[in-house]
Amino acid sequence: MSSQIILNPGELYFGEQYDEIKTLLGSCVAAVLWHPRYRIAGMCHVIHPGKGAEDDYSFAESAIKKLHIDIATRLTKPVDYNVEVIGGGNMFPELVKNTENSIGKKNSDFVIKLLTEHGFNISRTDVGGTNARKISLFRQSGKVITVYVKENSYDK
Repeated sequence: MSSQIILNPGELYFGEQYDEIKTLLGSCVAAVLWHPRYRIAGMCHVIHPGKGAEDDYSFAESAIKKLHIDIATRLTKPVDYNVEVIGGGNMFPELVKNTENSIGKKNSDFVIKLLTEHGFNISRTDVGGTNARKISLFRQSGKVITVYVKENSYDK
């Protein structure tokens, strides 16, 4: 039987407990991590660039720092993980005409910068655009599926 967890905005998961990790992204960004040898999976759902309280994973710095600590606890290194950065859409293109000014762009740029600074090698990015994204990470295979949606609910 397959187990899954759905991350809400500002949540983070890292480990081997669940077979599938899912989330729904708009202007938010997910860093998706997978260790091919140990089948460790991780994901954070970042809402804000910058730094918040140490345990407030809605902020990029807090979330990436926590993932970095969790990785070290498992005696692995950031470079050992396949990493994808997904999300950062401009969800209000009629209001924010210049994509460079969108919160989605700021989120994705900041997360990519932080991951690189922490020694992660990003294998794929799927950022920008104007659609929301449903994403699923399958822990056994490391496969990431992205579905573009207009709705704001994971179950639609």
